[in-house]
Amino acid sequence: MPGTIHSFRCLSAGESFYLCFAPEWVPAFWEGSRALHPDRPVFTPDPALARQLLAADGRDRLHTKGLLYLLCAEFRNQTSWQPAPKRQLEPVCRLMEQVQAGFDQPLTLEGLARTMGYEPHYLSRLVRQRLGVTFTEYLNRYRVALSCQMLRERDWPITRIAGQCGYGSLRNFNKAFKAITGLTPRQYRQQAAAGKTTPLPPQKNGLGAPSFPGKTLY
Repeated sequence: MPGTIHSFRCLSAGESFYLCFAPEWVPAFWEGSRALHPDRPVFTPDPALARQLLAADGRDRLHTKGLLYLLCAEFRNQTSWQPAPKRQLEPVCRLMEQVQAGFDQPLTLEGLARTMGYEPHYLSRLVRQRLGVTFTEYLNRYRVALSCQMLRERDWPITRIAGQCGYGSLRNFNKAFKAITGLTPRQYRQQAAAGKTTPLPPQKNGLGAPSFPGKTLY
């Protein structure tokens, strides 16, 4: 589930694939399952469906969403679900949830630490240990990844996209965007229209573009 640090170990030889996608691709499934916990988080999809998903490039959004819903239905039917335990999330997961919920607002590590009841220095060290980046790097990467999605799918002015993603200054948005993607937002939009864009490069710990379960901006 989003906001959770995952790991997986295979004890015997076999074939598997890892598929990561934002909850916005399957909102009905996400809303219906976010308060539940699967007893068995690994399942066996129909091989033909798996091949179709591996071949999909995401450009035909309706087709890709249909495949993902079929995949989620198989997952739902192959396991049993229980109410998620009301446990105290580790600090970094709680911080990630705070970012997902408020990425369009001014956010600082100090402010989030105060809200969560932690010392900023302690929380900063945990973020570096668990995510491999500073809080500012994580926040910028989260916002820029969302802005990439909006640049591909919306014809909004770049200034509006910058504001929707939490940047009060177009200059700061352009600077953060180019530092992460190597392109300006305008260049990225032009390349996206020509089908030449690629996913964001992975972070040090393998994290790619984040998912966005917090807000709907459509």
